[in-house]
Amino acid sequence: MTNDSLISVIIPVYKTEKYLDKCVSSVVNQTYRNLEIILVDDGSPDRCPEICDEWAKKDSRIRVIHKENGGAADAKNTGLDAATGDYIALVDSDDIIAPEMYRSLYDIMVSYNADIVDSLIKKIESYDEVKSDLRTYSIKVYTAEEALSLLIHDKTVRQTPVNKLYKRSVISDIRFPKGKYIDDEYWTYKVIGKTAKYVFTEDVFYYYLQHSESAMCRDYSLKRLDVLDALEERLEYVSTNYTDLIPDAVRSYFGSCRFHFQMLCFYNDLDHDKKYRKGILVRISRIVSRYNVETFYHGKQKIWTKSFIKAPYLTSRIRNIFKIGW
Repeated sequence: MTNDSLISVIIPVYKTEKYLDKCVSSVVNQTYRNLEIILVDDGSPDRCPEICDEWAKKDSRIRVIHKENGGAADAKNTGLDAATGDYIALVDSDDIIAPEMYRSLYDIMVSYNADIVDSLIKKIESYDEVKSDLRTYSIKVYTAEEALSLLIHDKTVRQTPVNKLYKRSVISDIRFPKGKYIDDEYWTYKVIGKTAKYVFTEDVFYYYLQHSESAMCRDYSLKRLDVLDALEERLEYVSTNYTDLIPDAVRSYFGSCRFHFQMLCFYNDLDHDKKYRKGILVRISRIVSRYNVETFYHGKQKIWTKSFIKAPYLTSRIRNIFKIGW
């Protein structure tokens, strides 16, 4: 352990008393021992504050921060501000990680002199599905631009921060936006944009527990529209810093606008006065006036794009009937 750098593991905690013990236990029992474990109690109204304090008494590596409720982004930011490690990791308090996660990611980090090491997430419905897997999978090395391209295409590189290990230097003062439902989308691309070397391993180290309270298990809601601001910001960032990725970023943003417009047409009760759909059409108008969007598509996608720009309501109705784009 004497040669191992300190890794700060940040765990935002809110209303997860049924899962918190399992989560913290999986971090405490890492084969990589030089950890600073920061439990950020975000004003949780259940037994989570007590559980956090109990863990701090058991393990001197654990530090608990109790704060008023400010949301997930605020809790993560509090942890980032308090972290002292050379490397940073985040874990959701209802998930668990494999025992060898940080040992493996750290060794890869050092071997490749990487800024970020990424790995796979496995969705589980029970902790019984977790099995340690020490096989060696292929490792891929990307530049920042290559990693951003994969992120924009939602292939290999995902916006989730919890399955990665970061050099502190690439995070620096980048923080999650408070009050956003999907705050990862605002954060990840900026961090990736600062990397010199991004490494991905196909090993599965992170286990996402799906349950009724999980964000990914919730029905469509207006909160998900937050992503549109994030993707618009990402398009501006790409336009300034990675111009070759503009077509990809435009397609991603336009496609997300179209998807959410479709969803609001389908869930009409969420937007009975069409306020949010009108807002999306304003976004579409801005994209179309700035870029020749149709030229970024080919074949059927080009036809759908032209149709949506000219007749968004009719096109969405047709796509919803046949579940196209869902």
